[in-house]
Amino acid sequence: MKKSDIIEKIKHGGVEGFNLWREYYDELTFSQHKDITDYWNNRPFLERSAHPSFFIWAFRQLAKTGMDLSEVRIVELGSADGWLAYKCMSKLKFKSWVGYDISSRMVGKTLPEAKEPGFVNTELDAQFWDSAVGEFDIFVCSHTIEHVSNNHFEELLDFVSPRAEALILEIYIKGNRADWEGYMGSHIMTFGRTDIDRMIKNRGFVNSGSGYMGWLRHPVTGLHTFKDTGFKRIGLWRDHFTGVYIKNQEGKLK
Repeated sequence: MKKSDIIEKIKHGGVEGFNLWREYYDELTFSQHKDITDYWNNRPFLERSAHPSFFIWAFRQLAKTGMDLSEVRIVELGSADGWLAYKCMSKLKFKSWVGYDISSRMVGKTLPEAKEPGFVNTELDAQFWDSAVGEFDIFVCSHTIEHVSNNHFEELLDFVSPRAEALILEIYIKGNRADWEGYMGSHIMTFGRTDIDRMIKNRGFVNSGSGYMGWLRHPVTGLHTFKDTGFKRIGLWRDHFTGVYIKNQEGKLK
């Protein structure tokens, strides 16, 4: 099968398309990944999966460690249209918040209300860890890491760990899926909660409120697909890894 034919099948999804995407993930160029992602984002509805209440809680946890949130610079990977940034910035004050996203379509839809308090959205032209990312104090990521390979997740951690003072992560997982064959979706990373926690701690971070179980506090909260009017819940928080990490004593903000 020609590479161009493979990419077209991947774009159109379905079990065959997503299986091909996982099979050829490492062979696709960044430009091809961008093209595929933009095609997938060409939908009549906008899916927002982040849980702002978790991130607001997480920022407040970090403030309890002595961080002055008004002086911290935030970088977000997978910022989409800036909805998460907008929700957090409407409740808390930060020095800056810069988002990075692979999809030109999503960056083009950046919310005006997110821009107003200073959010800057950036389209990636290379992998995040191969890009000229400015200095930052807190790395934020929601519903993006499950869409990268295990190797790319480790590259991401290797890039972020020396630069960030804290990490706030929300990753969709349901156990440790060693085989995604037959799964009709673009998830690919197979690490489970224990794996993720161990890899982060091995890079010099300690828990600061990791394991937040917000779904117990908000039993109707979950993944929601927004279309026209109303919404439909399509998942539960219990299937997520949610973690807040801060550098150990040697790496804390001064």
